[in-house]
Amino acid sequence: SQVPAAMRRHVKLAERAAEQYKCFDAFARVAMTFGTNQLLQAITYYTLGYVSVQDGAPWAAWCVGSIMATISVAMIHLDISLKRNEQVIAQVLVLAGPVCASCATWLWAREGKESTNTVMILLPLAYASHALWLLWALHACGVERMPCGSVLPTRFRAVLYLDVFGWLNKDEDEQLAAAGPPSKAGYRLMPVNCPSYEQ
Repeated sequence: SQVPAAMRRHVKLAERAAEQYKCFDAFARVAMTFGTNQLLQAITYYTLGYVSVQDGAPWAAWCVGSIMATISVAMIHLDISLKRNEQVIAQVLVLAGPVCASCATWLWAREGKESTNTVMILLPLAYASHALWLLWALHACGVERMPCGSVLPTRFRAVLYLDVFGWLNKDEDEQLAAAGPPSKAGYRLMPVNCPSYEQ
């Protein structure tokens, strides 16, 4: 009798090796995304402080800040599989810090020390938005323990490319099987909570 492909020795060895490597690779990708996001924020704040306050060119600083914030939001959209309301939360948390800092630097460049009270209100809001963003993003990655024993951020899109044996799609496959045979038109209904298609 023919041994099924999934039960062959070389496939089992490859699965075992993938288990050991997948967790490391997945969190390296998550760390790279978070690090790039923080670098973009740092460039934004450096530009706001140096170009807007020291050089007195707030419009140039805002343009650079807008570009960096747009790249940051686009990276989040591309890297993490989020529902529509989660995308809005992510955008608000990512943009709140640069917006508050932009207002603070504009006030400081325009009014100087007379704006100290307003600036001291805006800056803690920027700091709090960054802390909330990091905490929320760690939760939004959907870190779960897989049946194979590895711990993976299941909502992180780059991790889905590592799933060559289909471990992350077990629930999806079960939902497709429960949906029954294809309709007369030849299409099968997609599962409601498939992370790739949620809006």
